[in-house]
Amino acid sequence: MATTDYGIDAPQTLSNLYWRAGTFAAFGIGIYMMNRRELPGPAFTLMLVLLLIAAGFLAVAILMRQASQTGKLALRDTIINKIQWTGEEKVLDVGCGRGLLLIAAAKQLKKGRATGVDIWDPASLSANSQQNTIAMAKAEGVADRVKVETGDARNLTYGDNSFDVVLSSTTLHELPDAENRQLAIEEMVRVTKPGGQIAIFDVMHAGEYAEVLRNAGVEQIDDSHKTWLWLVPGRLVVGRKKA
Repeated sequence: MATTDYGIDAPQTLSNLYWRAGTFAAFGIGIYMMNRRELPGPAFTLMLVLLLIAAGFLAVAILMRQASQTGKLALRDTIINKIQWTGEEKVLDVGCGRGLLLIAAAKQLKKGRATGVDIWDPASLSANSQQNTIAMAKAEGVADRVKVETGDARNLTYGDNSFDVVLSSTTLHELPDAENRQLAIEEMVRVTKPGGQIAIFDVMHAGEYAEVLRNAGVEQIDDSHKTWLWLVPGRLVVGRKKA
């Protein structure tokens, strides 16, 4: 699949990490320069400590950026490969962002259609907008199989049993609490057709999703795939709605 730019996750967090790295480095060098003649030993030691702190912030920033640019592409492929495709599915991507998973799903379709829904929060993803997602779909050659809309995961506007495949990646952890995450998962199950497939990847709270899916009527659940994204543990949960 093409490695088109799908944005940087948590851009403000990344910017803060770079800023802190630069601040600690500048502070350390400044202290050394001001005290190197009178107190060369302590000044050098303090500079070294501050530079090590700066290096730590910089390393985290680099790893987070790498996860946004390459790590989530590998994760996308893992999610897509977990689905049994026929090419005629109606697909929903909840929290589609700039189309990483949405476009990958559309590439699996021959007669089907992939719909992406998002609230377009720029704090979660750089340049996150409906227009940019549509442009990405055009750039990847799947615009004729993609539909992009604005909507909340907790109140999907689609009818019961509307989609063959429902996907979501790194979205539900943005919701404020377990009750809201459960509501979003139940909505995803509601719009899935009997026998349809559901795949959710998330960080931090993903361990609770399998039980919520079971209680909502999903079976054949596999939550064995665990990985790290943005230096945070994550889990992929895949299941099939009871026929």
